[in-house]
Amino acid sequence: MRQVPPSGERIPKPVDFTELAKDVLASDLFTVDEDVEAKNRGASEYSRLPTYALEAPYGNGPMVIKKFGKDVPAEAMVLVRNNFIRANHALLPTEKVLSHFHHSFADGSVFRNRSLPKLVQEFSPKTVSVFEEPQDERFSFAVDAERKVENRKLFTRPEIEHTQEFTEKNPEVVLTILLFQTTIQDYFGKLRQSLVDVSAQGGVQPTEAQMKDFDTFARQWATGNFADELVPAVALFARNAELSGQQETITKDTFEKALNFIIVNGSFRNFVNIPAHVANDGVERTNRFMCPALGKIKSLLLDGSLLEHIYQITKKAGAKSDSPIARYLSVIASKATDAIAEEKTAPRSMAEMHEQNRLRWEAKKTRTISVGGKEIIILIDEAFIENHKKPRMPGDTIMELRAGDDLYEVFEEAILSVRATATACSFNFNDKNYRITPEELKGWSA
Repeated sequence: MRQVPPSGERIPKPVDFTELAKDVLASDLFTVDEDVEAKNRGASEYSRLPTYALEAPYGNGPMVIKKFGKDVPAEAMVLVRNNFIRANHALLPTEKVLSHFHHSFADGSVFRNRSLPKLVQEFSPKTVSVFEEPQDERFSFAVDAERKVENRKLFTRPEIEHTQEFTEKNPEVVLTILLFQTTIQDYFGKLRQSLVDVSAQGGVQPTEAQMKDFDTFARQWATGNFADELVPAVALFARNAELSGQQETITKDTFEKALNFIIVNGSFRNFVNIPAHVANDGVERTNRFMCPALGKIKSLLLDGSLLEHIYQITKKAGAKSDSPIARYLSVIASKATDAIAEEKTAPRSMAEMHEQNRLRWEAKKTRTISVGGKEIIILIDEAFIENHKKPRMPGDTIMELRAGDDLYEVFEEAILSVRATATACSFNFNDKNYRITPEELKGWSA
């Protein structure tokens, strides 16, 4: 399916969001299922079932399980996914969404949308986490290998490092994805206002809580996950095109292959093991979380033409050095440069991370301070800290701390205060009082 009408074909009409809102309100998206509502009475927070299409009572399911150790019933998970698939179909009719893309880029309004600078600011290049192992390195750059995953860790460390370098040189690819998300957010924003306006005239009136769920649903289309998965895949296929001698390495074909690659290999699924001690019924199992937006993403993007069209517009607009787009591209490239630098010193394992943290804390403990004209080294270790747990006294200088203050730095500041004023200094840190006196400084410099 061609995503943008070529020259000579009919230009699509702008989306009539009032009519679309009427259709949405006439559907059952905001209809509460009273039987489910009754079933939820007395159920725990994470055991509730969705009572209407846009409700996700457990929030982010994988995080609830992994981080909070709570079970998400398979029944709730399946209902939420099916509801969201239905919501995507009702809220995002493909032809209307593509029409909105056409007009947003034709009049340039997408470049002025307030979501764009926010998404650029929030963008973070993909990195390797020591907490979760990346894909086995034997799959590096092997796009045709059998490398399906169930935990969304699709890319190897060399591929992620290559992606950072690719992003530094080709920030237009990232901005293409962010512009896609910006247009979707603009679409949702216009639809939301029309829902409010139409419902005010009578008929179905979504509650405040339901509109908050609408907003949450819309934000799912603006998360960093999409760029996090698609940019590395584009980088892989652009690399292959370059190695095969192609002059244009980022084309419709590149986007098509990249999107198909991440779909086939598991970027839109996340299988989470639920241990027996977490499972409500005490039986270990696996919850298979599948992205409910996948069908709609396929209908909008699978042939690569929409992304390639946005990419070409972005590249042309970014060529003007004084344009906002050029500035966004510079920000993205700079983020990639920083990620490359950080990757060189980042720990490559948990053991290495613990050792780096140990050395960092050891360095923090040692402070070189000038006292009485002499440079002295003070070791702020556990014994030093314990020895200075003392009540404040009348006449002390009282240091007021801020949230996030570092204890070692606070001690250094207190020592410098005593040196400058010849007056004892007291401060409270984590509900414990500490005190340093001028007499101690004289002893240290003796």
